[in-house]
Amino acid sequence: MNYLFECKIKYDLLNENHKFISETRTFIINALNQLEAESRIAKYAKIWDGLDSDAQVKSVKLLKNTEILFVDNLIGFWCKSKIKYKNTQKNSFSTVYVQAFDIESALKKIKERIKLPESGYKIVAIEEVNIDIFWENTESLSQEKIQQMTDSEKVKKAMELMKMTQSQFAKETGISAAALSHVLSGRNNLTSEMIENILVAIRQFNENLKQE
Repeated sequence: MNYLFECKIKYDLLNENHKFISETRTFIINALNQLEAESRIAKYAKIWDGLDSDAQVKSVKLLKNTEILFVDNLIGFWCKSKIKYKNTQKNSFSTVYVQAFDIESALKKIKERIKLPESGYKIVAIEEVNIDIFWENTESLSQEKIQQMTDSEKVKKAMELMKMTQSQFAKETGISAAALSHVLSGRNNLTSEMIENILVAIRQFNENLKQE
């Protein structure tokens, strides 16, 4: 499952007076988790035009109720809109970033995407924003990497993702400390039951992250 993260990069920019000034640039990227988001944005900070090699990741924040609308082969700008959905229980809000040539075309694209009568929602705000959005197929990349890893490496990656010690991970997954130790040392492979327990724990971890 992909999540969206807002990342801010701080860097020094040489102005027209040949003096360095501090600037902050905002990016939105997709990632499987916070750890991957931090790693990816650090990579982009080094290669993006205008950002020097000393660029630093200032913050990485999970975005909730946010959607990205791309338009194929479009060179335009990004608009940020806030949408209020109406129902009998309570009002809910979402944020939509849409690629467009102007505000009018952005509004049209949003209305096409929502597919609801206009009485069911209201676009309460929309504006052009100076932001860069990077999207990668993290699901397929992740599967390819996982297939090349040993069971020991898979478990270590899961522990790193969940920021847990060996004992914490054993408790969270229900795997005995001895069995986990044997897998980490490479002595034994994961059983089907262990794999299922780990997947359940990771899914729960991501759900908890999404709700924070």
